Amino acid sequence: MKARHLLAGGLLLLCALSSWAGNAATPQSACRADYSRLCADTQPGGGRIAQCLKAHQAELSGACQASMGIISQCGEQVKKLCGTQTGRAEARQCLQAHANDLSAECRAAIASR
Repeated sequence: MKARHLLAGGLLLLCALSSWAGNAATPQSACRADYSRLCADTQPGGGRIAQCLKAHQAELSGACQASMGIISQCGEQVKKLCGTQTGRAEARQCLQAHANDLSAECRAAIASR
């Protein structure tokens, strides 16, 4: 159950960051090629993309593996602050509203857009 919530929180973070992407330092952009190569057939929503990437962790690029670590670290914080919302607009608004409540690592991941 905790893994499901962590993945949901990670997906929330990944979705929110995807709208800010533009820099290779963001988890979304770091995993873009891995997603296309390994999980392109995965339907977005409900944590399925994060689950797919996690299932292929040994095959992920170094940058994506590092980003998955950030997602895992921040997932629980995001879930606690924002629940398990999956809409990008709602996730982005929640993260912006609670940015000061996130750890420095999570704020840095979000700010690296």
